[in-house]
Amino acid sequence: MDSLTEARKYMLTSPEARTFVESYMRKVLQILLEQVPQKIGQMEKSCVQESLLQGLLICFDDLNFNRDAASGDCAVLGILAMILNKKMQFYKGSKHGWNNSVSGLPEVRTHFINKFKSMHGFGHLGAYFEARVGTASFPSPTEVKLLLDAARDAVPGSKFEGDDDTKKVIEDEIIRVSKAVMKDMEQQSEDALKKISLHDDLNAVRWSLQNIFQSLIGSRRKETYEFYDFCRKFSLKLITSQSLPLKLYGWETVNELVDVSQDMAPPPAEFVASGAGIDFVNGSYKYSAKIGEDGFVNPKNDHTYEYNTPPENEPSGKSRKLTLFKCVMRSQQKWWFISEADEKQPGTDKDIDYYQQKSKKNEENFPPSTGWITCRSAGIDPSPFLDPKGLVVPPGEEYNTMEHQMAKWAIENKVVELVLGSSIHREIVARSTRLITFLVQMCIKDEPSNDARKFPNLVPNQYCLNSDHLNLAWKTCASKLDAAVSAEVYELIVVILPHLPNELAVDLLNTIRNSCHDSLFEVGEFCFTLAASFKDEGIYLSDEVRSVLLTLLWSVLTHPDASTLKCYDEVKAFMTQELRVEPNGTQQRQVFLDVCKEALAKNSTCTNCQEISALRMVRLTRFILEACSREQAVRMVATNDNELATLTFDELVAYLRRRTFHESHSLIKKVSNFMGHFF
Repeated sequence: MDSLTEARKYMLTSPEARTFVESYMRKVLQILLEQVPQKIGQMEKSCVQESLLQGLLICFDDLNFNRDAASGDCAVLGILAMILNKKMQFYKGSKHGWNNSVSGLPEVRTHFINKFKSMHGFGHLGAYFEARVGTASFPSPTEVKLLLDAARDAVPGSKFEGDDDTKKVIEDEIIRVSKAVMKDMEQQSEDALKKISLHDDLNAVRWSLQNIFQSLIGSRRKETYEFYDFCRKFSLKLITSQSLPLKLYGWETVNELVDVSQDMAPPPAEFVASGAGIDFVNGSYKYSAKIGEDGFVNPKNDHTYEYNTPPENEPSGKSRKLTLFKCVMRSQQKWWFISEADEKQPGTDKDIDYYQQKSKKNEENFPPSTGWITCRSAGIDPSPFLDPKGLVVPPGEEYNTMEHQMAKWAIENKVVELVLGSSIHREIVARSTRLITFLVQMCIKDEPSNDARKFPNLVPNQYCLNSDHLNLAWKTCASKLDAAVSAEVYELIVVILPHLPNELAVDLLNTIRNSCHDSLFEVGEFCFTLAASFKDEGIYLSDEVRSVLLTLLWSVLTHPDASTLKCYDEVKAFMTQELRVEPNGTQQRQVFLDVCKEALAKNSTCTNCQEISALRMVRLTRFILEACSREQAVRMVATNDNELATLTFDELVAYLRRRTFHESHSLIKKVSNFMGHFF
C-alpha cells in the first residue's frame, strides 16, 4: 500500500516510479484481488481496499496524462480494467459449487466505479478512445469489454440521488466511451474482425455495448436507437463480407437484433375482451402502467391494464375495476390474470380472479389472445378472447418502433436478396429463417393510423416480405443449381407458409404449381418437405390457402411423369390428409372427382391414349373415393344413374379394345416385316 502511494506521487516525474508501476503494479494488485475477504482479517482487508484504490488513482492519472494520441499510450489501462473486473475473487467470492457462505465484496468494486465516475474518469476514457480509433493503439477487446461493463454499472439508475444535470453529464460520458468503441468497430478490416470473432471477443464487446444502451433507454431513447442503427449497419458489413465465417457470424447478430427489436416492442394501448362467460369481463382494458415523459414505456416495466365497467350495467350502480396483469408465482412461472382487486389489500389472495393464463416463454411480455383458463372460484366458461389494439407510443411513432426500423433496414438493404441471390449458401439460408419469418409477421403488423391526416407519410405494413421475395426463393429451387441449397429453401418456405397472408401464400403456391411442367422433381420435393412438416407440427392453413395447396398436390399426382417421383406415395398420403379437413373437404373431393370423371370419359373414347396416364386416372378415382366419408362415396357413385360406375366400366372396355387393336397391329407389322424380308 505504501509503495503504491509513493509510486503515484512520483509516477509522472520519476522514471524509477514509472518502471515500478509498469513492471510490478499488475502483479501486486492481481495477488490482492485473488484474496477471499472472509479468509483474511479486517486490517488485511482494509489494506487490500486501500491498495486497489491507489492503483485506481494511478490508472486515472496516467489515463488523464495520455488522453491525446500525441502524448503516448496509457500503459496501465489494462490494470484499470482488472481493478474494475467484477469477476475478480475479492469481489465475487467463491466459485460455483464451493461453500456458498464464502462471498466477496461487490460493494467495493461499486465504490471504485463511483470514485472513477466522480472524477469524470469515463469522460477521460472516452477522449482516450476517440484519439485512437482505427489505430493499433486502440485497447484490446478484452480490456474494452471490462471497461464497458464498469460503464454499464455506472449508469445512473432510478434511485440516483444527484440532480438532472449531473445525471446527464454521467450519461454523456458513458455514451462517449461507447460511441468511440462503436466507431473503432466500424473501421476494423475484415482480417481484423475475423481474428477478433474467432475468440468471441467481438461478441463480448457487442453485448457489453447493448447492456449499456438498454440501461439508458428510459432516459436516452434517441442514443439507444442510434446504437441499434449502428448494430444493423455493422451486421450488414458482416453479412456482405467476403469471409464465410464473418457472414455466418453476421447472421447470428441479425437474428439477435430481430429478437431484441421484438422484446422492445411497445405494448398494445388496449386489449378488447370478448366472448367471456361473465358478461361484465367483456370490455376495453386500457394501459395503466407508467408511461415516460416522452410518451414511451420502458420495456422492462411490467405491463398492466384496467377496465372500469359501466355503472349502469352494475346492480349496485357502482363501477367495478377489473385488472389485466402479470404475476410471478413462487415457482417463478409467470401467469396472467383478469381479476377484481381487493380495495384494501390489492395483489393478495383477497382479489377475485376470473380468468388466468400460464404464459409461454414468448408470451411473457404481453397477455396472449387465446388459451385463457376459467378460474374455479369465480369464473364462468367460456374464457375470453383478447384482441390487442394500438400501441403505447407518441402520436406519429406507430410505424417507427424498433421492429419497423429492423424491417426497414432489411428491405432497403435487400437483405432477402442477399440470402437468395447468386451467392446463395445453404448455411446462410438456414440462418436467415428468423429474419424472414419476422418480415412475414410485419406484413400484417400495422393497423391504419388514427393520425393519418396529421402524419401523411405514415404507411402501414410498408416494409415486409413481398411476392418478389417469394418468387426469388422458388426460382432458386427451380434453378437446379444445388440440391442441398434447394433443400434449405424448401424448409424456409415451409416454415413461413403458415404465417403468410392469404394473398402471398396463394401467389406462392400458384407459382410453384405453374412450374410443374419444367420442374416436376423440385415441386415434388417441396411437397414432400411440406408433408413431413405438417405431419410433425400439425400446421394450420386457411381454407383458401388449403384449396390452392390441394390444387398443387393434384397437379403433381396427375403429371404425365408423376410415376418417376420417389416421393409420389408421400405426396398422395399428404393430399389424403388435407382432403379430409372439413368443412371444405367435401367440396374439394367433389371437384377432383369431377376431374377424374372427365378424364375417364375422354379415355373411354380414345384409341391412342397413353395407357400409363389412363391407368393413373383410374387409380386416382379410387384414391378420391377412399378419401371420402362412406356416405359421400356412396353418393358419388350412385348419382346420375351410377354415372361413375358406368364411366369406369366404359374405360375398361376401351382399354381392352385398345389392347386388342395394338396387339393386332403389332402382329400385322411383324408379318409384314417377315414377308418383306422373305421376298
